[in-house]
Amino acid sequence: MWGDRAFATCPYPPVALPLSINVNDDCPQLTIGFGLTGVITNAGHITNLDPAGIGVGNSGNITTFTNTITGVINGHLYSFRNDQTGLATLVNSGTIGSNGAINAIYNNTNPGTGRFISLTNNTGGIISGTDYGVWNDISGTFDDLVNNGSITGSSKAGIWNARAGIFNSVTNSGTITSDSIGILNSVDGIVNSITNQNGGIISGSNLGISNNGNIPNITNQFGGLISGSNGAIKNTLGSTITNISNSGTINGQNGDGIYNIGNITGIITNANNGEIKGTNGIFNDAGGSINNFQNNGNITASNKAIYNLGTFATTFNNTGTIQGAQGFYNFGGGSINTIANNGNIIGNSGAAISNINSNINDLSSSGVGVIKGTIGIYNSSSSNITSLTNNNELRGTSSYALLNEGNITNFGNFGNLTGGLKNTNNITQITNGGPGVINGPGIINDSGATMSKIVNNGYIETILNLGSINGAGGGITNNPAGTINTLTNAQGVGNINGALAYTSKLPNYYNIVINQSGYGQIIVAGVEGKTTFGISTLSTNVHQGTLTNVVRGATAANFTSLNGTFTQGRQKYSFSLTNPNIADDWDLTIDYLGLLGADAWHPDVWNTYKTLASNRDALLGAMHQRYAVLNTVMEYDCSRFDKYGVCISFQARSTGWGTQTTGAGVLNIAYRIHPKIRVGAYLDYILRK
Repeated sequence: MWGDRAFATCPYPPVALPLSINVNDDCPQLTIGFGLTGVITNAGHITNLDPAGIGVGNSGNITTFTNTITGVINGHLYSFRNDQTGLATLVNSGTIGSNGAINAIYNNTNPGTGRFISLTNNTGGIISGTDYGVWNDISGTFDDLVNNGSITGSSKAGIWNARAGIFNSVTNSGTITSDSIGILNSVDGIVNSITNQNGGIISGSNLGISNNGNIPNITNQFGGLISGSNGAIKNTLGSTITNISNSGTINGQNGDGIYNIGNITGIITNANNGEIKGTNGIFNDAGGSINNFQNNGNITASNKAIYNLGTFATTFNNTGTIQGAQGFYNFGGGSINTIANNGNIIGNSGAAISNINSNINDLSSSGVGVIKGTIGIYNSSSSNITSLTNNNELRGTSSYALLNEGNITNFGNFGNLTGGLKNTNNITQITNGGPGVINGPGIINDSGATMSKIVNNGYIETILNLGSINGAGGGITNNPAGTINTLTNAQGVGNINGALAYTSKLPNYYNIVINQSGYGQIIVAGVEGKTTFGISTLSTNVHQGTLTNVVRGATAANFTSLNGTFTQGRQKYSFSLTNPNIADDWDLTIDYLGLLGADAWHPDVWNTYKTLASNRDALLGAMHQRYAVLNTVMEYDCSRFDKYGVCISFQARSTGWGTQTTGAGVLNIAYRIHPKIRVGAYLDYILRK
């Protein structure tokens, strides 16, 4: 039993440390006993090929163990085994593990508590085992592992952190590889940080990194590669990763770039230069939770770029590109709180975004955001989208831009929607365009297509069109099985695309919007049912007069009434639909009725204006006459006084404007109370009018 000797053994007699093994020395085994302290340098060969052979076994407290560029340490079972807390630093520039060594470096916890303060594998250094390159056994500790060379565990893992083991940090600019898993963190194991630097490779024929415990931070820097034939990073059930930051490449090859069925509690950040790819770029499985995701780079996949069956708890922000056969695929009870797109989400041969038997709370595309696929957005039956907003481009390349078979509470289009919208279930509110919200109108458009731009076979509570809905196949088709409760329309006069085209079943209520730039017009064809016509409360420029061709193609039987009233502020109007020229073309005549409520007893602007306009000539005549009279009166005076200071004078006056003339006489009386002060009065009497 070698562990109870407080000295070092080799082919030399027992010596005290420090110990230096020369290049030409060959040692069958180096054993550092309990209590032995100091420095060891190996430039020779330490080789033990017995079935249970150990190259170097440490039970002492070694300050520094250096294996130089010529040094070789090889043990069949363990090339380097640490059984004590006191190995401060192991520096390797040579070879640890060769000729079929099973485990290159083994940190044991029995009988002691194995601890490496620092393990550094320099450029050119080799750490290699047929099972594990570095094995940190149960409850073992590595403060810092820095690899600039090569760490290989052929059949199991390059680095294995066993149950409850701790790595404070793993930093790699070399290669950590395995025919199975590059880095394996077991149940209850903790690796506080994994940093893969420029030029660093962490790879496995199975997985690059597999976490079954807790990894607070994984950072893949620019130029770094994390890859696995069956997946690059895997976070298993019950495991936790806090943050993943990628500026390099994460390549899942035939598997997933990142697979999660555990918890990612912080944020996944894919930077501008970052690339995450695989069969699926990101696969968040059922039961998995990802708190936050920020993509500024590229996420690409041969299948699904983002595949979610679990939960995205907070926000998925995209300013980069998400692209796969299907872009963003939310399936089978998946839950997403927020998708905020300011980049590209693309489905090459499927939908850009699919929500299938799942829920999305808020989905928005803003700025330069593009959502494009064979179908832009597909919301299946039993699926829910609470809020959906497009501020730039939503496109279906071979089908609809938005196909809804489930439930959408609010859909707002303030950009370009190309490919149209089809609803077979329920949409509460559709808002297209909006003054004061966007600089230009929203356009729901499908250039060259034959289908209408909104096709409804389900229920739509409200459509508010403040932009343009148009295309070769028409604007809105509400099929007999569908219901549109309220359609409010501003498209018509003042809109470059002209009137809104509408076919089939009429909405229950149709309201036009009137503003300073124009008013809504609708052309109906092949319609059935009745609609209640009205003026929208969104109108801002209602006044008395006639608006032409507000409805074309309808008969009187298509209206519940041809008359109604409308209030704008405190003003009340009546309106009526008339078709004086063409039977099916309807004009809207608006009459002002006055003020409402308490204001009805006060003069109002409209009636005052009408009265002034109708009495214009009489009022102008009277005002001009009064001006002439006032001009004359300003010259009334007595200038000559008698010795008593009294003056009396009489004047006659004649004024005229148009056909109106007036004759009058004026009597002036004045008294001078001081050479410079006098008082007086005059009497102006109209003699003829």
